[in-house]
Amino acid sequence: MANSFAARIFTTLSDLQTNMANLILDQKGTLSASPFGIHQHIL
Repeated sequence: MANSFAARIFTTLSDLQTNMANLILDQKGTLSASPFGIHQHIL
């Protein structure tokens, strides 16, 4: 059950990251390919 819960959270975070990537791509037209590129752009 804990593994399933963690997997669900991870999937949700991945979806949020994808949504953020889309927003940043819409606004700036570029996005780092790094998994942490989204956070770098926000900060």
